[in-house]
Amino acid sequence: MDLGQAREALERAEALGAEMGRERRKGRWISACLAALGAVAAAATAALGFVPNGLAVMPVALTAVVACAMALSWSAVRAVVPRHYQLLCFSLGPVAGAACAVTVPLGFTVFRGEPLWWIAGALLTGLPFLVAAFANLRATGPRAAGRIGAEGAR
Repeated sequence: MDLGQAREALERAEALGAEMGRERRKGRWISACLAALGAVAAAATAALGFVPNGLAVMPVALTAVVACAMALSWSAVRAVVPRHYQLLCFSLGPVAGAACAVTVPLGFTVFRGEPLWWIAGALLTGLPFLVAAFANLRATGPRAAGRIGAEGAR
């Protein structure tokens, strides 16, 4: 390989790297969506505990369902879907649902009027979504290409 061919190969590699970086950044939308769903899940759980006599059950449940439906429909039309996205979505729902399924019934029967219980339950319900959003940001962030390149060299 002569010097001209080497330069040409290097230019092609740099162009490909830039293109891969642009495509990787397109996958960052999922982090915002996951963080928003985590906030909605936490707010819904907290609202159930802080509104007296369970008056908020239907409006809160309806708001949470609408938020999930909006997120799913919006994600369905995105051009870039991160790797293992379906597994992530199908695992987050049951984990957050299990946290909510423990927090709400126990809160209504045993811990009524205990703000510490409802705050902890709300954080626990929103936590899986926030962890997934952080993991996705690490996978699609500006330093991700460097980590992937370093892993590929090993």
